[in-house]
Amino acid sequence: KVFDHDWEAADNRVYERGLDPAVTAKKDAALEEATSPDADRTGRAYLVASPWRRNPNGIGDSESELPKLIGEAKTELAIQLLDYNPTTYSRPKRFYPAIDNALRDAAVRGVKIKLLVSHWNTDEHSVVHLKSLSLIPGVEIKVATIPAAKQGYIPFARVIHSKYMVADGKVAWIGTSNWAGGYLDTSRNLEIVVKDEALAARAAKLHAHLWGSAYAEPLQITEDYPKPRK
Repeated sequence: KVFDHDWEAADNRVYERGLDPAVTAKKDAALEEATSPDADRTGRAYLVASPWRRNPNGIGDSESELPKLIGEAKTELAIQLLDYNPTTYSRPKRFYPAIDNALRDAAVRGVKIKLLVSHWNTDEHSVVHLKSLSLIPGVEIKVATIPAAKQGYIPFARVIHSKYMVADGKVAWIGTSNWAGGYLDTSRNLEIVVKDEALAARAAKLHAHLWGSAYAEPLQITEDYPKPRK
């Protein structure tokens, strides 16, 4: 449904088809009326997507669902990401608080948070926010660095790229979004929520395996990290 929706929408863009802007605006308005940010959360597994204004009927909103799941956590959140940054990638930069606020609130409630990020996340624009989050009691952050290949440097490789979360060992969030502004609000991404303890346990085992490996080291508050080579 999402693919078909995007395929059809691509035919309706002003810059591609030369349509009258008034016609396109009318179609966009009708599209917004036909969508809903709410997901059907009753099933064992359900799909959410972003941005919700571009979702077909029956597909929930990633941007509201992720903070909701974080808010429902009671004991632990195990998270692995390529990038975490509560600001937007687009300029001018702005603060993107939805996920960051949810995590901080969870930590204050007593939820233990284990956030594992890639070494790409230690650029100067991101690492300051990671350090800030790590100061909250109950929040642990580790950086995973994969050594360079024996053959030499390979661009855009040798990096952890997964984007998932396990809540209380029971719920798995698996998707395509980094947790930063521009993913869940303005670009097309798909996430699946699975409320299944067996699958959640398998995802948690993956997280624990890398968390306890030699590749993952605790984020150092006082360290000046070098610019990551991507």
